[in-house]
Formats: sequence, C-alpha cells, structure tokens
Amino acid sequence: MQLANLRRSAQQPEIWLVAIALAMASLNLSLAWVHTRNMDLVAIMGLCWTITGYLLWNRRHRLIYRSDPYSTVAGILLITWALFKSLVMLDFDPFMRIQPLIFCLGLGLLASGAKRLGQYWKEFGILLVLALPEGLFAQGIDRWVNMSLIAAQSTTAMLWYLGLDVKRQGVFVLLPTGGIEVYRGCSGLKAMLELFRLSLIYLVICPTSWLQKLILPVVAVGLAYIVNVVRLVVMTLLAAWHYRAAFIYWHEGEGSNIFPVIAMLLFAALCVYLSQTRHSAPPTRKHPSSPPNQEASL
Repeated sequence: MQLANLRRSAQQPEIWLVAIALAMASLNLSLAWVHTRNMDLVAIMGLCWTITGYLLWNRRHRLIYRSDPYSTVAGILLITWALFKSLVMLDFDPFMRIQPLIFCLGLGLLASGAKRLGQYWKEFGILLVLALPEGLFAQGIDRWVNMSLIAAQSTTAMLWYLGLDVKRQGVFVLLPTGGIEVYRGCSGLKAMLELFRLSLIYLVICPTSWLQKLILPVVAVGLAYIVNVVRLVVMTLLAAWHYRAAFIYWHEGEGSNIFPVIAMLLFAALCVYLSQTRHSAPPTRKHPSSPPNQEASL
C-alpha cells in the first residue's frame, strides 16, 4: 500500500518540480555564502526564495502543468546555462542575483510552457526585484548625490540637537575630544537600497492602493537613512569617548549588522500593520438600488 502511494506521488509533476526547485535554491544560496560571506545578501536571497516557494505551494493545485517540446528544450537550456555559470564562478559575480530568475524561468517553461508563464507573474516579479543591479544604482546615485556629505550633515544636526558642541568639516563630524569620517560605505546607501528592494517585493506580493505604492518605498528608504544616522551618532560618541573596543565592535564587528537588522524589523512591522489594516477594513456595502417608481397607469 505504501509502495503504491509512493508511486502515485512520484507521478505527480509538482513533486518533481518542488525537488528541482529546492536543489536550485540550495545551490544558489550556497554559492552566495561561499563567494561573499555576506549574511545580508544571503538573507535577502533566502527570503525571496522562501516567498516564491510559499506562493507557488499555495497555488500548486490551480497551476496548469502542460508544456510543449520547444518550451521544454528552452527550459532545459536555461537551467543548464545557469548551472554551467555556477561551475565556472570563481568569485562573487552579479549573476548570483540573476540566477534565481533564470532557474525559475527555466522551471516554468518545463512545467507549463511559454504560453502559460503569465500564471507565475508574481514569482517572476519577486525574483526580478532581487536581480536589480544594486551596484549600478549605487554608482548612479553617487554621481548625482554625495550621500556621505548628507549623512555627515544629518549626524551633525542630531548631535547639535542633543546639546553637544559638534562641528563638521566636509564629511568629518567632530566633537571636542574626537570624531569620525563618514566614508561612502557608512553613508547608509546600501541599507536604503536593500529596504527599497524589500518594499518592491511587498508591493508585488500584497495588494495595495496607489497611494501606498508611492509612499511605501519612500518610507522604507527613510527608515534605513534615519537608523543609519543614529548609528553614526553612536559611532561619533564612542570615538569621542575613546571607547576603542566598542567602536571597532559597532563599526567592523558583529555590532555593525545590528542597525540594518533594526531597520528591516521596523519595516517588517510597518508591513504587518498595513496587512492587518487591509484585512480588518470593513467590506464596502453595496447600497440596494431604490425600486423603480411604479406609477399606476390611469
């Protein structure tokens, strides 16, 4: 009886698709960790894989599994190309962010064919957001805006509001006993781009109004910026008070990851609030149309 159940399960296409998807996700996340050791990158990629798998699993019985020979060959070629790139990848490659989209596009062709790829638009949208070139965006922003200078100005203003005798010289924030230099990597631009990416993922997944679509990315970027300014204030105080060990911990050690996590948690709380507000909103009542005037014919 159990053998018959196993055979029946093995004949279901979604079982094989799930197994292939898990193998591809494991390979992609392993490559990202081995070549970068960047926990933020691995966490974002893992989150995108998890959300994509969750959405597909919830709709597995409503998906149409019917491919054609041309789509099958195209899907196999895409997956093979992505696997080959994994084998020849010796160091960090931006292709890591594109690889999940290539994998899932190939898997979609194998499962449903080119004509039915539209049923996976949400999943492709999530992975397309993951594939956005963060480095190119950062370079473009740096050409137009000096984020280090803006972050130094905001840090100086916050310290001044705290009643401290603070001065600024370019990107240097100085207290009477010490200060910091706001490098490009400390400007918070990376955290702002990551939260902007998360806001786009939320907009792809959840139905929102046009006002929320405009406001949410701005709020996400603002949260990341404010949290980073608070971090720079703390770093300035530690440098002025000559707490060298604490400064290194919050600047280069494990403490450097705490503030981005705080920004993500605040943004997650905002998303949960928006979701609860949407679900708790009372349904719109349709007012019954007034009965037509029935005048007695004379």
